[in-house]
Amino acid sequence: MFYGVNDESEIVGLKNVQADADFISEMIKARLDPVPEVQLIPIEHEGRTLLEVKVKAGVLTPYYYYQDGTRTAFVRVGNESVECNAQQLLSLVLKDTHMTWDSLPAQVDASKHSFIILANTFREQTHQEWSDKYLELFGLVTSDGKLT
Repeated sequence: MFYGVNDESEIVGLKNVQADADFISEMIKARLDPVPEVQLIPIEHEGRTLLEVKVKAGVLTPYYYYQDGTRTAFVRVGNESVECNAQQLLSLVLKDTHMTWDSLPAQVDASKHSFIILANTFREQTHQEWSDKYLELFGLVTSDGKLT
């Protein structure tokens, strides 16, 4: 992100880059939780000073914007940020755990369900005999026999 560029993409520069950098840094600390890793880099271009703000991709998702006692998480859609819906927010929480919705364990015993169609398809496609151990290998069942 660059500060010192107007809406017509013209470089207008900043009057006091240090004061602007301090303000941006304070707003990031006051308004974002957790605080992302940010670099503020002054750049001289054609006699004008810009401020480049580099935000390192974070792993502690979701990141919240905090204002007036409200925390809001956003996602990028194209070139804009939009407020997360409930499913997107929960997906961001799972992202930090390196899990997906379909890998979450359920409280249902796999032994109470049939995988006949899967087993038959496996046999047809691989010409190998089916074994229930494949259920865990494919991530369909946890090691303690619960469905995912």
